[in-house]
Amino acid sequence: MSARFDLQDFLPRHIRKMLHVKNKSESQKRKGAFNVLDLDKNESAWGTVGTDADYSRYPDTDATILKKELSEYLNISTKKILFGNGSDELIDLVMRIFAQQGKDHMLAFAPFEKRISHFAALNGLILDEMPLNEAFQFSIFQAKHHINEQTKILYMANPNPISGVALRGLDLIDMIDDFKGIVIVDESNIGYNTQNSLIEYIDSYPNLIIIQSFSNVWGMAGLRLGALFASAEIIDVINCIRAPFNVNSAAQEIAAKALRLPEQRDRIVSETIAAREKLSNRLLDFRFVQEIYNSDSNYILVKVDKPKQFISYLEEERIFVYDASELAGCHGCVRISVGNEEQNQRLIKTLKEMSSKTAPVRVLIRKIGQTLQRASVFFGIFKKIIG
Repeated sequence: MSARFDLQDFLPRHIRKMLHVKNKSESQKRKGAFNVLDLDKNESAWGTVGTDADYSRYPDTDATILKKELSEYLNISTKKILFGNGSDELIDLVMRIFAQQGKDHMLAFAPFEKRISHFAALNGLILDEMPLNEAFQFSIFQAKHHINEQTKILYMANPNPISGVALRGLDLIDMIDDFKGIVIVDESNIGYNTQNSLIEYIDSYPNLIIIQSFSNVWGMAGLRLGALFASAEIIDVINCIRAPFNVNSAAQEIAAKALRLPEQRDRIVSETIAAREKLSNRLLDFRFVQEIYNSDSNYILVKVDKPKQFISYLEEERIFVYDASELAGCHGCVRISVGNEEQNQRLIKTLKEMSSKTAPVRVLIRKIGQTLQRASVFFGIFKKIIG
């Protein structure tokens, strides 16, 4: 258990000043009030244009109902839960609150998503990268060697967002136990292997912040909803800094209903895992597939011959996969999201046709056809101009 972490001493000076001048929130002012008539927010009294649902009122800034549902679902106190506009907002907030621009460092294990570099740069954090090994794990000794007095934040994604491989739980705990700064464990893709979650360790480590997402298993990517779990003290600090009404009413309502349907969620997880294994086996039948890494999420990392050509061909067929070939430890790899049976069949069928469609003669014929098509369009425009 980390006993060296003092939140108040750890916070940058400007954040401490903001906490001192914190005013009572609207929810506190109106707590317990009945028959309230809100005429102070410039809300429309005529409903919402374009839908029968009424979203004319600002959302519950505390997400009270959703927080209660998630609290019961995960058996964790509501005081240790906070919601954001996707996990993106939450990661950005943590960096903004706990780091000083141009001074503090953050250690992250590569490969990681582009958003981590983006938010680090946006918040003036100096990003130190340590590559994972061939098994997409990290060495405890090497990781601790990368940490110095300027390392303010430790970022670990579990499972890895590129490979789908989960980090070893004991390694994660070892790192948290020996680190004096803020630890972000990004569990945005944990939904398909929830036994790897570290939520149960929130009470043991006052510097631990866990971030999850409703995008994948719950199917709410378009609603933008993320959840953050931490000590009540950290939650209070983030609540003070975050924007009000940062989670819209529709996201709160739909997520609260979803949490009451655990059987449906479990069915989706089971079907996704079955589809993932089936897709992996079918991809292994292709000679251009060199390796498929074991995944703990709803995507797979596939090592292929000529990845750029592979991606380009699929794009011409209107199928898009993630190019991971230039990321640390992912040379020659692409990441493929697991689709439903119809989508996976389309991918496999398209790949079966790749050798014939990319043959030199076929490529030449296609290019000639494209050139003639462009010429036809040009002459059509020219004809209109000259009458």
